[in-house]
Amino acid sequence: MDDHLSKRPGRAASLTAGVLAAAVLLAACGGGGEAAAPTTTSTTVPQVELDKRKAEQAVLAAADLPGYTDDADEDEDEGEDLAGASECVSASALLVVLGETGDPRGASSPTRSSGVHSVSSSVSFAATEDEAVAALAVVEDEVTATCLGNALVADMGATPGFTNPRLTTSRLPAVPAGDQQAGFRMVLRATAAGQVLTFNFDQTFVRVGRGVAVVFTFSEGATFPNTERSRLVTAVASRMAA
Repeated sequence: MDDHLSKRPGRAASLTAGVLAAAVLLAACGGGGEAAAPTTTSTTVPQVELDKRKAEQAVLAAADLPGYTDDADEDEDEGEDLAGASECVSASALLVVLGETGDPRGASSPTRSSGVHSVSSSVSFAATEDEAVAALAVVEDEVTATCLGNALVADMGATPGFTNPRLTTSRLPAVPAGDQQAGFRMVLRATAAGQVLTFNFDQTFVRVGRGVAVVFTFSEGATFPNTERSRLVTAVASRMAA
């Protein structure tokens, strides 16, 4: 998935990594007649390209997050994936590629921070609606959340300075947006320098037709307001449907 749960705490995270194979169709037609009859050629934009353009328009923009600024630290660490995260969603090619730089049908927004919360988003499109429906089924599977949680705990446990990592996972309230949606919150606690720190990871997935988006929020201490999460998810879903 995008730069969300597949990243370490303190950076943006995304569920996945991988490659989604997509066919590019370029249609051209020509006509001719006797002797030197003129020839006309027309070109149709490939569906893959149209999907990518829509994804670029749908992800969260700076105007969606007043008071937030681009998080340079997050962007510098963009390539550091959480070990094992890709395997957790390997049943869905769409989730594997969601948020990746090389996604031929998708796009991601920069990670933006308010100083308290960090927010990012990714959008991608499957070749068929059935594939998008199947991707949400993987997200809704408790096995997926458990797998990702285990990977997150293992990563924190291997991070110098942090001890005794423990995780709780819960489902987020439904957001009335799109054709299908699912969200969960992972609360990771660990001890550092004698203090217990709390990291909150929220991910909300929404499907609109063939498209799937994820809005990710991260914070240390305070949880992200549900009203804001709903507003952001609705904004992305609305642009996907436009």
